[in-house]
Amino acid sequence: MSDEGEEVALGTAARPSRSNENPQQQQAPSLPPNGTNGDEKPQLPQLPPQEKARHSNMPSRPQSLPPIEMDASSSLFPFVLKFERAVDLGLAALRYGAGGIAVERFLNGLLLKYVSQSNEISHAVVRISNTELFCSIVTTESQWPVTVITDMKEGYHLDKLSRWADLAQALLQGRETLATTPSLLDDIASAPDPYGVFVIGLAWVFVGFGLPPVLGGTWLDAGVGSLLGLVCYLTYLSFAKYAPPSYQNPWNNVFVAFVAGAISAGFNLAVPQLNVIFTILSGIAFPLPGYTVSLGVAELADGRVVAGMAHLVGGLVTLGWLLLGAFVGVIIVDRPAGGPGLSPDEEDGTISTVPPKYWQALFVPMLCASLAVGFQTSYKDVPWSILCQGIAFCLVVAFGYIPTEDGTPSSNLGIVVSSVGMTLFSNAWSRLRHKPTQILLVPAIVLQVSGTIGFRGIISIGIGDKETGTQQFLQMFLVAMMIFLGVAVGMSILPPSDIL
Repeated sequence: MSDEGEEVALGTAARPSRSNENPQQQQAPSLPPNGTNGDEKPQLPQLPPQEKARHSNMPSRPQSLPPIEMDASSSLFPFVLKFERAVDLGLAALRYGAGGIAVERFLNGLLLKYVSQSNEISHAVVRISNTELFCSIVTTESQWPVTVITDMKEGYHLDKLSRWADLAQALLQGRETLATTPSLLDDIASAPDPYGVFVIGLAWVFVGFGLPPVLGGTWLDAGVGSLLGLVCYLTYLSFAKYAPPSYQNPWNNVFVAFVAGAISAGFNLAVPQLNVIFTILSGIAFPLPGYTVSLGVAELADGRVVAGMAHLVGGLVTLGWLLLGAFVGVIIVDRPAGGPGLSPDEEDGTISTVPPKYWQALFVPMLCASLAVGFQTSYKDVPWSILCQGIAFCLVVAFGYIPTEDGTPSSNLGIVVSSVGMTLFSNAWSRLRHKPTQILLVPAIVLQVSGTIGFRGIISIGIGDKETGTQQFLQMFLVAMMIFLGVAVGMSILPPSDIL
């Protein structure tokens, strides 16, 4: 017998039951209700004989759980190996832009398939938080689960997510096995980007040119915005190449926003009619956390409180870093020269005019294509992404002009209807193509520009317009909630493919 076993056995045998320590106390008369009987201490109620026997046989401390054998000779080894590879599959999906809710559902369905084929495993489950993936398995020989916690990293690369979906579809159809997934995941990770630096730079330029007119800006704002899109992209690349890894996040966002704010303030000194807020937004459109905030609201509504709050807070923190950089850039350039700051001078509107509405037919497709390219959507999925974003925009415009009871247009109604429409379209495409619906939904949700609303709100508060700024900042969360409501309705009408 081991030392620990001897200690437990001796501890149990050497510890007599309380009833044998003082037999006379068992016949002591009951105490009066108002206190003790003389100098004797009050006695505790005695356990029944069956309970005494059960407690006397319990060890003095819990024994250690038997470990699960992990060597190749164990009968559990094949399942544990499949379990590990399934987890790697889920971690890759999260890195490429899949949502935690969808990945959790996919992995649990995949593990259920292998549990049904195993005689040693009775249960396996996966849970995903905002930063960690929890995996638990229960063997048939033990009621205690074995849980593994793995760090995870979220990101966006829709071309690799599409390649990942092809692998997942092959697994579900039996054309591939989990034994081959490590090498196939390595091939996906090492696959080159579908677009080079030049094409991605053009996407930033086109977003910078098309975003100000969509928000109500002028031709001047669009021209400066396109220049800022190019400069901010080059700044982003330079920071990623030369800055130490420890400074990449969040200082990359701060530095890019600083450059956007400083250049916008410089142009504003020469042309006071320039809308500095619109031009700054043109340069930082891609880092804005609109999708992160919407994802956080969706997870909160699904009951995933920790992950939802983490995404909401993370989105607000990113927004705060961008605001810090933009404010510092504007102040450094504007204050010494006594410029107009963040408020455009609207006394003279002859320098530039607002583009007519029919120009939206050019700006919106330009924005849609640029967002699809910026998120590294694969060539074959880009037309579908543009069409999905176009449907969302048209529905926002069509239903956003329906007046409410007080006669004002209901933009919230347009957001809900457009979210339902883009979700139905992306889910139908997902079922036909067996691809994750996020490939189309991510750019379409970003097009709803809830991040730009929050940015404009905090800027307005900073320049003294607290009423307008507070309304715009709160509108960011309202837009995120409306987007989630529309997506939830669309998901309930037409679920997506079983691939996420």
